[in-house]
Amino acid sequence: MHKLLGGALCAGLLLSASPAVAHHAYGDAGCGLGSLVFKTNSAQTSAASTNGTGSQFFAITSGTSNCADAPGGAAEAMRSTFVSVNSSSLQRDAAAGNGEYLATWSLMLGCETNAQSDFFAISQANHDRIFTLGASPEQIVANFKTIVAADAKLAPVCKL
Repeated sequence: MHKLLGGALCAGLLLSASPAVAHHAYGDAGCGLGSLVFKTNSAQTSAASTNGTGSQFFAITSGTSNCADAPGGAAEAMRSTFVSVNSSSLQRDAAAGNGEYLATWSLMLGCETNAQSDFFAISQANHDRIFTLGASPEQIVANFKTIVAADAKLAPVCKL
């Protein structure tokens, strides 16, 4: 679990420094708790340090602390990065129908924790449709989102 969170934090720090997310109202350090506490451009180092505590990962995945996402935004980039870095583990967990990578992934897709057993089951049942041969991380994310959105139980409890 520590590797998983460490990887997510690294991805969050990389995303906060990327040019794609650096030119928003929240400053160069990116969205997250740091953007709320340190609002001026002269305090961006402090904002980045605060975001690096894990608050930015939570803010991006939950859409809080100035991290409301738009298509192609920070949360979407974080999801693609997560899939890229953890693809084999995520694929293994989906095939098994459980596991910490799949649990984390369900949260990154905005699913409520009480829906994880349904998320695990649908991931296992649709493994071959999700992880198609040669699929890019972005395609895998899109495949998950399509399958979850089409499921009557998961669609209302997952904020894709």
